[in-house]
Amino acid sequence: MEEMFWEEHTGLKREAPGSEESTLRALDKVILTGEKPMVLDIGCGPGDQTITIAKTFRDATIMALDTHEPFLDELVKRSDEARVLDRIEPLRISMFDMPFPNEHFDLVWAEGSAYIMGFQNALRSWKRFLKEDGYIGLTELSWLKAAPSEEARRFWSLGYPQMKHMDENRKLIDEEGYELMDMFILPESDWWDSYYTPMEKRINELKGKYQGKPESLAVLEGEMEEIGMYRKHSDEYGYVFYIIKKN
Repeated sequence: MEEMFWEEHTGLKREAPGSEESTLRALDKVILTGEKPMVLDIGCGPGDQTITIAKTFRDATIMALDTHEPFLDELVKRSDEARVLDRIEPLRISMFDMPFPNEHFDLVWAEGSAYIMGFQNALRSWKRFLKEDGYIGLTELSWLKAAPSEEARRFWSLGYPQMKHMDENRKLIDEEGYELMDMFILPESDWWDSYYTPMEKRINELKGKYQGKPESLAVLEGEMEEIGMYRKHSDEYGYVFYIIKKN
């Protein structure tokens, strides 16, 4: 069913909730002082946030990582159109096997991708790549309520059992030797405008294509269940942007 996943996601502006406005709000807390800052964008997807970083820090070189070649191809196309391709290096590399030297980057960025490693493991693993006083900016699916509903809790116990309350994540940031510079909850529009609304449209198109194929339709219904879950419980969980600094 992996092919079905890529069919659902191909052509989306983003591969996780987010927006240029939220990326810019987070970047506003980052101060890069070197002459030629180095940025690592982990799980860059089609690169919407990568381009925003390039436009914000015009002296920076950005290494953009993903394991899905079509996403990197789309990043190259979009970066060329935005006239920032000369400062973006797309790399097909797994976040579990990054070959970079210690203290190489001024900024590590990860919108919607840290969950693949788990929040704490990502903080711990990526720290060595940061220069002294380097920053990490990442979004993480987090509980917003201390006691979420049984329906939401049951759903995410299967989808992302490691999800923690945003205050627990704040404590982990401190335990791993970082300073929290800012944190904010992504607005609901960040879920709908560039992610769920176009995905819902794509799913409805694919339902027609795969009519009579129960296994494929079951995958599509699973995605629709996730969208419906957020529609009902958006006050209980969401993506939180954490901007942190290496101490």
